[in-house]
Amino acid sequence: MAIEAGHLHLEGQDGKLLSSLLEGLTLAPYGFALFDTREKLLFFNARAVELFPGVDSLFQPGLPYEEVTRIWARAAGSQQAMDEAQLRLDQWRALGSQQSLTVELQAGLQNWVMATHTRLSTGETFSTYIDISALKARTQEAEEARRRAELAERAKAAFLSNMSHELRTPLNAIIGFSDLLRFETFGPIGDAHYRDYAEDIHQSGNKLLALLNDILDLSRIDAGRHQLQEEAMEVLRAMEVAMRSMREQAEREGLAMSLAAHSSARLPLLFADPRALRQMLMNLLSNAIRFNRPGGSIRLEAGIRADGALILGVADTGIGMSAEEIELAVSPFGQVDTALGRRHQGSGLGLPIVRALMGLHGGALEIDSQPGQGTLVRLVFPVGRLLKPAVS
Repeated sequence: MAIEAGHLHLEGQDGKLLSSLLEGLTLAPYGFALFDTREKLLFFNARAVELFPGVDSLFQPGLPYEEVTRIWARAAGSQQAMDEAQLRLDQWRALGSQQSLTVELQAGLQNWVMATHTRLSTGETFSTYIDISALKARTQEAEEARRRAELAERAKAAFLSNMSHELRTPLNAIIGFSDLLRFETFGPIGDAHYRDYAEDIHQSGNKLLALLNDILDLSRIDAGRHQLQEEAMEVLRAMEVAMRSMREQAEREGLAMSLAAHSSARLPLLFADPRALRQMLMNLLSNAIRFNRPGGSIRLEAGIRADGALILGVADTGIGMSAEEIELAVSPFGQVDTALGRRHQGSGLGLPIVRALMGLHGGALEIDSQPGQGTLVRLVFPVGRLLKPAVS
């Protein structure tokens, strides 16, 4: 057996076969190296050297693995690579028979190599080297993109928090002072037009405040900063409160509103956030009013599904939606492009907020609708959120 310029030459038939094998390894697109039982470099192919720029002249058969490791570390040109060289050396020496060790090596300022060392049963170590520079670059780009996204999200949250204060303060003043004007708290203001204007100011201020609240709510949920304040609550009572809050608006639009549900003795208590449930029900009722027709109706439903889930539904006799329009409606700021929808514009955040809040509860938002045939929206709460039946 003889070693020359990184190649191993053996005599005899077995030697010819092994020489052919080593010749194939020499031409392979991956780097290969073989270390003998004394940790000396026995064989390597050209690719193993090419992967570590600037050190090809330093590689010679018989070079100790420890020196090979330090040469590669110096090729990386970083102190971190030098610091890790000894650790890799210790890991390599700790390999037992027929065990493998895979590590990532920095092979230059922008080059990375994945090295796999396998201890053979005869005591030698066979190593492979694969260029992972492109994969590493993509991983680093993805990590940088994630970091930038997190920074942007924090900046957005800080901006919205600041704007919340900056916008709420003047809006509350506008709403409060418009109340004084429309109720003529300090005496008559003269022309009736002024009272109408004060009413318009008041309604516009409330719409702006509601829009601001929706944006902030969705932002908090998306950022994972919305904390549920959960407790055991009676479902029918929450539905009745929501109905009372929206009944006047429904009657102004000529709509009838009703509640169809099991008796309170049969419905279980729901472990949920009362404020979130009220918000979801009122968002659904608001949509049912906006997209209904004069003389239409709205029905609230509550019951237990066959699988034990609690279902709260809001059904209307309005314009309905196609499958494409449903997908648009549940996307943030989605606006269903209908003539009725254009007359009653909103933020487009009602259904996205409902879906996000149901997600926090481990539940789901289901929508059944067809154009011209009304819409049924269901809140589906899982069995795990239902407690013992409420007592009448």
